[in-house]
Amino acid sequence: MMTNPALAEIAQQLRETVTIRRVLRDMGVALHEKPGGRAFALCPLHREDTPSFRVFSVKDQTERFRCFGCGQRGDVFDLVQLLDGYPDYVSTLRALAEKHHISSPSKAPRDGQPPPVLDLATQYYEQHIADEVLAYLDGRGFPKAFVTDWHLGYAPPGGSGDLRAVYERRGLLREALEIGVLDRTRRDVFGGRIVFPNRLGGHTVDLQGRLLQPRGTLVTERERVGPLYLNLPRPHSHLFNEPAALHRVVVVCEGIPDALSVLRTGIPACGLYGAQGWREVYRVKFRRCERVYVALDRDATDKSTALAREFGVRGRVIVPPEDLGAKGDLNDWLCSTAKGDPEVFRKLIGAAMEESLTPWALQIERLPMVPRKRLWEIENEVKLVLADLAPLSPIFRDSHLLLLADKTGLPLATLVAACQEVADPTLEDGATATAPAAPSA
Repeated sequence: MMTNPALAEIAQQLRETVTIRRVLRDMGVALHEKPGGRAFALCPLHREDTPSFRVFSVKDQTERFRCFGCGQRGDVFDLVQLLDGYPDYVSTLRALAEKHHISSPSKAPRDGQPPPVLDLATQYYEQHIADEVLAYLDGRGFPKAFVTDWHLGYAPPGGSGDLRAVYERRGLLREALEIGVLDRTRRDVFGGRIVFPNRLGGHTVDLQGRLLQPRGTLVTERERVGPLYLNLPRPHSHLFNEPAALHRVVVVCEGIPDALSVLRTGIPACGLYGAQGWREVYRVKFRRCERVYVALDRDATDKSTALAREFGVRGRVIVPPEDLGAKGDLNDWLCSTAKGDPEVFRKLIGAAMEESLTPWALQIERLPMVPRKRLWEIENEVKLVLADLAPLSPIFRDSHLLLLADKTGLPLATLVAACQEVADPTLEDGATATAPAAPSA
């Protein structure tokens, strides 16, 4: 967004007037100032009894915040967006500019507007979903009515020119090539794939294709060349089923089929575009969520743990059962253990949610077992856990230290003392803070 010169100028003017400290004081939030330009407060974004909200400045003197309780962080515009519920960064800037009598551009940038190219592609793929495709999807736990509701489709194999003709009739051929629905030879990039549209506000904002059967009869050897999943060649701006992030409870899945598997049960879920698909800009979308369950594939447990930490004390980790195999995922869980029955799967997911661990509890559980006389061998791993726990509330922190004491055999008092000693004073980008005093063990 800040590549727009007009918006960048507005943001700079607003920073001279609107600060995080001013926003908090206008809300009646008490700030506890510390040396070095730092401040602590009770987080205005969630309920807490011990201050875990930090205000600090980075190297360029830009004021930033970070809450170690709920995981939210950013600058003053991110804070205002979270507090007031503006849909995006531009809307936040415009609202603040109007409030502080700063002129803003009359037209919003076109970034993020759903192009009609994707809506046309969605309609085309829906019209070409053959019986063989429906049978395959039904075998994956997605019956025809569900497929229709979510606008799933199919791109005929062989790079048919029919989709190109649709765009030529509408005068959108150039746009289709730019977005990447058609390749340089003007062939359909998704040929031979099931197509999952990501829809928001009644429009398609992204598309993903999956090979129908990597070892099946409906796809030739030539057409099987390429990745199992294929995305459009542009950055993802939205999670799959993004509105689910505003629910009180949500499951974050690794991919679209996994998210659809959870949605079959009626439990709110959204999906990443792969285990590497998390982006910082997504965090704000979970501003109203009280509990975020991260459920990536079984071979991505480390990534699940790291992602759950992004949500602070709200984060939990669901690990698919071991009997699904090393790469077991939620769709496998629906199809195998639950035998495609959404009610059975709902019970399984519900039980997994109840039994899920915080990312730090899982991290402690997965520490390697070593003899007590050789505990120094895992000192670095233990220090990483302690550094993360240090800024959190005493009850949350010490309940995890008890788990760590059980795991290692070290006295709780030793771990509490070590927690303060190893706490990383760096918040981000050079900002510093002192860890809160630990209670007596």
